[in-house]
Amino acid sequence: MLFTLPVKVDLSYPDSVQYLYALGNEIKAGAKLGLERMRALLAALDNPERSQRFVHVAGTNGKGSTSAMIAAALHQSSQRTGLYTSPHLVAPTERINLKGNDVTKEDFAAAFSIVHDISEQMLLAEKLDAHPSYFETVTAMALLLFKQHCDISVMEVGLGGRLDATNVIDPQLCVITPVAYDHEAYLGNTLASIAAEKAGILKPGVPVVIAAQQPAAQTVIEDRARRLNCPLIRTADYSLCR
Repeated sequence: MLFTLPVKVDLSYPDSVQYLYALGNEIKAGAKLGLERMRALLAALDNPERSQRFVHVAGTNGKGSTSAMIAAALHQSSQRTGLYTSPHLVAPTERINLKGNDVTKEDFAAAFSIVHDISEQMLLAEKLDAHPSYFETVTAMALLLFKQHCDISVMEVGLGGRLDATNVIDPQLCVITPVAYDHEAYLGNTLASIAAEKAGILKPGVPVVIAAQQPAAQTVIEDRARRLNCPLIRTADYSLCR
């Protein structure tokens, strides 16, 4: 079901930030991980994630800096590049970068107003079980802005990979940075189970670049890549030339 988008921005930037913080995040007590709510929301927004080009980055260590470096390289090659990372250091606008610059407060508020308005309509129509979380909301905002402004966008996973809100995209390339123990309450208490969640971003036939991994993680990631027929590029097979 496609809902009607608002024609004017009703919320200011401070209002949008205040509302976002009130929503809470994916690791609060009682939070439900999954893609059902995100897919329903994007369908109501006319699926802005479709017909876009993406690089999807998961992992435990270095995924934010890796995402930033990939985006910088794409930007220098004259691509209109988007970058989605989390968390932010000072302001939420840092999470969405358009063509080398953080999104403006005005565009942030406008995108929030659209996503929030649609979410409220869906709640009233009982099309959502709850308002999208902070991360789900900002992910949808980023997808709307990337569709308008960018040729290709780099999206960093927030939590895990398989059930992360960013895992609604169809990327041209997947990247997995070193996997280590993190968020065991959500991803499992073994390195293999955590790696399986991270490797959940892999898509059939889509190339994947993986950093050097501990053996348990390497086995899981390579097995999934093999099952999905993903061309596999190991950074350990290459060396930097001085």
